[in-house]
Amino acid sequence: MCTQIRLAQIRHGAVIMVAELLPALAANAAAAATAAAAAATADTEAPSLSPTSAGSTITSTVTISGVESNGSSSRATSGWPLSPERQAAVAELVPAIDKARLYRGKGGEVMREAVARLVEGCSTVGLVMSSAQHAKVLEALDENLRHPQQYIQAGAVAAVRAYAKAYLINDPRAAAAFRTRYLDAYLTRLHDANVAVRRGYSLALGSLPAQLLRPVLEEAVDALVDGCVPEDDPDERDVDSRVNCTKALGQLLETMALGPCDGIAELLRDKILPCLHASLEDYTTDNRGDVGSWLREAAMRVLAMGVGLLPICYSREGGNSCSGGDERSLEDLPSFKEWTEIAVRAVGTLLRQSVERIGRVRECALRHLRTMMSNIPRMTYIPAAARVNAAVLAASDAADAGGLTASLEALHCIVVRLLSEPAYTKPLLEGLVASIGGIDNSLAKVASAALLEALAEAPSQCAAHDAGTDASGSGQPPLLKAVTGHLLDIWSRYTKSSRLATPLLRIAVLLITKAPDVAEVRLPRPPPPQAAVTDPECTTDGSSMAPSSRFVDHLVEAVRAETRGCADVARLVDAGSLLCHLVAYGGHCRTSALQGLMVLLISKYPKVRRNAAEQLYLQLLALGTSDPAPATLGTPLEQVAEAACDLLLSSPWDGELEAAKAARDELAALVGVTVPKMKAPAAATGRMAAAAVQDENASYQALLDDFARGY
Repeated sequence: MCTQIRLAQIRHGAVIMVAELLPALAANAAAAATAAAAAATADTEAPSLSPTSAGSTITSTVTISGVESNGSSSRATSGWPLSPERQAAVAELVPAIDKARLYRGKGGEVMREAVARLVEGCSTVGLVMSSAQHAKVLEALDENLRHPQQYIQAGAVAAVRAYAKAYLINDPRAAAAFRTRYLDAYLTRLHDANVAVRRGYSLALGSLPAQLLRPVLEEAVDALVDGCVPEDDPDERDVDSRVNCTKALGQLLETMALGPCDGIAELLRDKILPCLHASLEDYTTDNRGDVGSWLREAAMRVLAMGVGLLPICYSREGGNSCSGGDERSLEDLPSFKEWTEIAVRAVGTLLRQSVERIGRVRECALRHLRTMMSNIPRMTYIPAAARVNAAVLAASDAADAGGLTASLEALHCIVVRLLSEPAYTKPLLEGLVASIGGIDNSLAKVASAALLEALAEAPSQCAAHDAGTDASGSGQPPLLKAVTGHLLDIWSRYTKSSRLATPLLRIAVLLITKAPDVAEVRLPRPPPPQAAVTDPECTTDGSSMAPSSRFVDHLVEAVRAETRGCADVARLVDAGSLLCHLVAYGGHCRTSALQGLMVLLISKYPKVRRNAAEQLYLQLLALGTSDPAPATLGTPLEQVAEAACDLLLSSPWDGELEAAKAARDELAALVGVTVPKMKAPAAATGRMAAAAVQDENASYQALLDDFARGY
């Protein structure tokens, strides 16, 4: 066994050495030929070259480069140190390795890596190969692309890129054969059951040169975009395949930017950018953690690059190169407004990622934001471009210091400086929800402090809004009004979300307890249907003023919606705490909050019942007698607060459920709220009911009895 491994290592080293020597020998030959040509030119006293000498010079130059004028790969003995026999031996290495079956057994994987490196070296120098040798090379590369090891796939992708540039782009017949045999598989097997096939073929598709991609550009983009979409069956999903498809989209954009841009701008705008934004919403988790962050990092890089390429491609006339040609000014673009919207959305998305909970992702977002904002012409069409650029630079400088503290300081800088900008308030708030409500206490503290500081400084930063007065003249700070409105929008989007439901509850608690005047915030939207009757302050007159409603009335309904059918104890505990805080506000908010608490007081989880009772007891103690707002039915809650506190203290909320239900009914009658009707659980029928009756092993006691009997 040891002998086989040692032999495999020796063979691997020999093949790698040949692969490394080929480009080195070619470079030395080119340098020597260049020096000889320069010496011959210096010795020539004639002011012009004769036809013979000119032809000689051209021939020597072609020999140095290794590519003749007709595009075929051949080398003259004078310019290439290997003899024809030695070149033939090197070209025969790949078929010989395959014939000897060295890909199998011990050392087979390292031989695959060595073969990929050998093919790349042969392609770099344009080594002449026969048709049979070309077929074996392509077969070996295809097998390596389908190999599960990542480093073997990476080597195969590099070899495919070099091989295509050397042998396919100038040979129409070879390109047509490659397209039929292999390129069609790259386009159609990005959802293959074998995840290794998806990973390798996607990277290979993105690595092809522009000459091969241009005839199938739209099909290639469609295939890669479709490969970024998760499969319907969760068991078939593979985040690494989606990451590779995203990286391949970036490679394709870089490749196509070197040639004519006909059609690429439309593909970028209509297909690639929406795909990248969808990838930035991928928060897939498994036993490795947030694996969706790998996809988000790759998508951020391609997004920043794509937004930079879009105006360049639009500014060229059809058929001109993206790297040359006459440019028109960005104001003359036919889709100037559309480009501005795309740029703003991209900046907002990256800003959201720059304040989320994973430090690596935050630093990646700042790095790509800095790259985007470094383009001065593009900055002109981004709202508050100067402030965004200054904030990103300051945050990047803070993050460059390294360490957890530096990363948190960068987050604080972004939030405080940019939250008041209307174009970026919502994406920043969405990122803050995940940070404030996460499990990282240090991150939650810094993010909470940054949000509260931005709200406190909002009036001085909003001179354009009459020093913190909104358009209706109500005196409400516009940033607080915007934050509360966007919070409700985010909540409606992520209702019952396993990722953001609990963080949304926690950031709502933060705003209710720490943000000043949040209870008086009125939003320009109709009140919730449940509050239309109970809240006399709701305005619905469409002739005199726009509909408006209180933020807390919408918030209490959103919280109650989260508790319905919820089995997450931590989420129910947070919801109970928030409902208790909302009891302090009169009108519909108080009524609905008390009704929600009546449901939590008879939850099947004792911890939820006890927490709801404790938090309600503390809230009733804090209520003063100065608030005349009635709870319901004309009975002020403050007048019965003492009796309600005694009942909450004397009842065993974490005991038997029946006793808790009796105490809950008494408390509901005392505070004057109607107990919500609960849906009865669906009764088991058919086989499920029979199994529930007949299963004798359904209890822990049955397990103990079996153990006592020796089973």
